[in-house]
Amino acid sequence: MAFSDDQFAQVRPFLFHLTHQVNIHGIQKSRTLRSAAYLMKKAGEQSFLRRKRTTAVQVQIGTVTVSIRDQHPLYLRNMRLENGWSFEDVVQSLNERVFFWPGNKNGPISYGQRHFERHATERPVILRVSTADLYRENRNACPLYCRYNSGSPRCSNGVGSPRGPSTFVSSADADYAPCNVVEVTYQTAGETAGAGRSCRLGAWSVANALVSHQSPPSIPPRSRSRAISVSAGSWPP
Repeated sequence: MAFSDDQFAQVRPFLFHLTHQVNIHGIQKSRTLRSAAYLMKKAGEQSFLRRKRTTAVQVQIGTVTVSIRDQHPLYLRNMRLENGWSFEDVVQSLNERVFFWPGNKNGPISYGQRHFERHATERPVILRVSTADLYRENRNACPLYCRYNSGSPRCSNGVGSPRGPSTFVSSADADYAPCNVVEVTYQTAGETAGAGRSCRLGAWSVANALVSHQSPPSIPPRSRSRAISVSAGSWPP
């Protein structure tokens, strides 16, 4: 059941992104979100490009410290690999993307809520962006959708969750309805992304209060609600 990006934005008017508080200064300064693959490459540390991270990894890019989240829930035994893909291919595909959980003004869908709860003790920062603004700012980029929590596969009736080339698809290629979308992603690294591509995002705000009772780290008001981007560009800007 194909749909349009505009139809999706009507069903899920907001998108949410979780990041470690150590990253927020760089996001504020550059107004940019970047994939784990790009950050690891820029730091000269690519040992985890195709290898699962069982714990969070911190890398150094110049004088900037960046925290890259763990992939602990990613288990091969819970997957049904398709089209010749290997577990390493899945890991790399995930690393090449920036992820958002869809939702509405009251918060993300249940998958996003559970993800945020899992990391609550880290006191992360949760960013909220308007889906429509995101798509308008990214006219030259294609959001890709996933109907699963791609990083946390689960078996159903003894059958693994499929992972392969069709895990992330455009709205035109989706065989499910907008309400079934679990993740919205942008691929910002890898052969299909294009070197140096930069995708603008709309204005953002901090949404911790919608997800948990914890307050986020102090963020200067002047840095909020400014356009940021998803990019494979240079770091720092």
